[in-house]
Amino acid sequence: MKVTIEETAREFILKRGGAVTVRLETIGTAGGPAIEAVVYTSVPADKENYEEMETPEGIRVYVKRGDPVDEAGLRLERKRVGYNLRLVARGIGMW
Repeated sequence: MKVTIEETAREFILKRGGAVTVRLETIGTAGGPAIEAVVYTSVPADKENYEEMETPEGIRVYVKRGDPVDEAGLRLERKRVGYNLRLVARGIGMW
C-alpha cells in the first residue's frame, strides 16, 4: 500500500510518537449516520486486525483490515475542520 504524508502532517505525527492508526467509523451527523475515516496518532491495541507498514521517515501506519484503500494509496494531511486543525485521511472508503 502506498502512503503519502503531507509535510505538516509528518511533523505532527513524528512529534506524537511516529505512529498513526486509520480506520473507518460510523459517526452521527445531523442528517443521520455517516462513515468517516478517522486518524489517531497511536498504535492500535488490537494490532492483529490492522495492516502495518513503515514509511521511509520511520512513521508506522496501521490501516484496519478490510477498509477499502484507493489504488493510488492513502494520503494523510492536516486540514482545518471547523475551528480545529485535524489529521485527515484521503483515499480510504467507498467514495
